[in-house]
Amino acid sequence: MGTSYSFGQAAEQVVATYLQSRGGKILTRRWLCKVGEIDLIADLGGELHFVEVKGRSGKNWDSGGLEAVGITKQRKLCRAAQVFLQAHPEYQSAACHFDVALVCKKPLQLQLYLEDAFGCL
Repeated sequence: MGTSYSFGQAAEQVVATYLQSRGGKILTRRWLCKVGEIDLIADLGGELHFVEVKGRSGKNWDSGGLEAVGITKQRKLCRAAQVFLQAHPEYQSAACHFDVALVCKKPLQLQLYLEDAFGCL
């Protein structure tokens, strides 16, 4: 596995730890279906959080994270979330949030967590 894959896993772990510190339960990591992948899916107080994790180097920050997930990626995440909900009917009535987490590479830390960064369901 390459360095970028390892950093991606480390970044996801940083975000998972953050969500757990808020009382969240990580339901799955790198959930994959035919329409896309969701980095983290967490249950926080009975609400589902579909989280896209983006790693950034110190010199590679966009507009405060606002450009981290473009409209095409948002649509893919929405479709993947719909597939997840169809596969897990126990969560179909839960409120859903689409979050974006930005993780700094050096030092490895959560830089920004945007809850409800975009909507779709």
